[in-house]
Amino acid sequence: MLNWIGKQFHGKGGGTFTVLHEIGRGGLGVVYLVQDDAGTQYALKLLGPAEEQEVRVSFEQEIKSTFGLDHPNLLNIHDYGEVESDGQIWLFTVAEYCSDGDYSRTLRAYRQSHRRSKPSFVISYKFFKDWRRFTQRLFTETSSQRMFCV
Repeated sequence: MLNWIGKQFHGKGGGTFTVLHEIGRGGLGVVYLVQDDAGTQYALKLLGPAEEQEVRVSFEQEIKSTFGLDHPNLLNIHDYGEVESDGQIWLFTVAEYCSDGDYSRTLRAYRQSHRRSKPSFVISYKFFKDWRRFTQRLFTETSSQRMFCV
């Protein structure tokens, strides 16, 4: 087992991140709390070792495809890269850090603070009533011709 505590990771996006401590482990890798030069904390997920070039290329393509996505249900990826240790190549991503350790709680809090207001519900209800009237009229007109509206 490699000791990554204190190691610096240099991302392909230009960031430098120092490993502070391990946050958790999963089936695909290990997550560490890291800090950039400005003191901002992030979560670094380390995957590997990745021996095959195809795996590394696929990883990079997938990460690049997520850059620029900005949605409250997605963790923002800030940087990514490869690191070599003991002759093996490891892949990593650097994402925003959830200080409470659970992104699902962060999502729930966001959703609760951004619930739709009553005017949005009224507009939705009005649309529903109009749609219902339209489908009833369509069903009535087609019923006289012995057709069914699904």
